[in-house]
Amino acid sequence: MHADQVFRKFDVQKRLYTELRERFGLTAQPAIRVIGKTVDAYTTLRANLKAGNYGPPGSGRRRTVEDTPIRFRPQAAQPFDARCLSWQLGDAGREGTVSIWTTAGRLRNVRIVGNPGHLALLRSRPAIG
Repeated sequence: MHADQVFRKFDVQKRLYTELRERFGLTAQPAIRVIGKTVDAYTTLRANLKAGNYGPPGSGRRRTVEDTPIRFRPQAAQPFDARCLSWQLGDAGREGTVSIWTTAGRLRNVRIVGNPGHLALLRSRPAIG
């Protein structure tokens, strides 16, 4: 994104979505969420530059910030939403499992244990996954 100066989410998805999925083995939803996180980071950076938070145009600090691409720590949290989950809730008690997408692949049959009232609330919600 930084090298091509492409920062709009639609343009980034069009250019990088397939490569991102193939290179990192991501499924569709996590790939879209990673693109969104990066676009948001560049939006924040541009707003800070515009506000003068890194100094006036031409200053050393500002030039360094402008010339450095956004990077995330290898263990940084990634955006996540319900479309990365698949619930299998039992009919009663504390039964149930969840399947969750991770960077290491899908973890299946992870047992759910919780307050019966909380599990009833989960059962009352529409299924997404």
